[in-house]
Amino acid sequence: PQLLPSGSSEYGNIASEANIKINGQTNVTMNDNYINAYEDRLEDEYCVGSNKATVEIEFPEDRDIVAVMLYDSSNYQYALEQIDSLKINHLSKKKIKICKDFYDNKDSMFKIPCSAFIYEFDEIKSKKIVMELSSYNNIYLNEIVVVGK
Repeated sequence: PQLLPSGSSEYGNIASEANIKINGQTNVTMNDNYINAYEDRLEDEYCVGSNKATVEIEFPEDRDIVAVMLYDSSNYQYALEQIDSLKINHLSKKKIKICKDFYDNKDSMFKIPCSAFIYEFDEIKSKKIVMELSSYNNIYLNEIVVVGK
């Protein structure tokens, strides 16, 4: 699933209005509305420089949020297995897996490039979202979408 086209819902991608930090470093490429689909174009993705990452998404003020989407690397070597944890105010979720519908086939271990980890929930007001990530390899990230208004 992808976000509906703008104007077709009261909700849209509000990530571009947020300040994003990864391991304490401000990052401007994770909310630029560009998703790399080519596994050999790692230069178009954000290299965390580690196999662990804390991703902080902070808005200037409270926003109404209904979903968070994380696009990891389109290169299978750097694809994440899960989001270790996601916290929004009192809402906390651990071990968010990618939907099996996003795999090449049901017996495959390879996800379809440009598929996102999606966590959807009842509307919540918040100005901050925190995700914890870990991997066996260096983490490469593609894009963050925050669905809200």
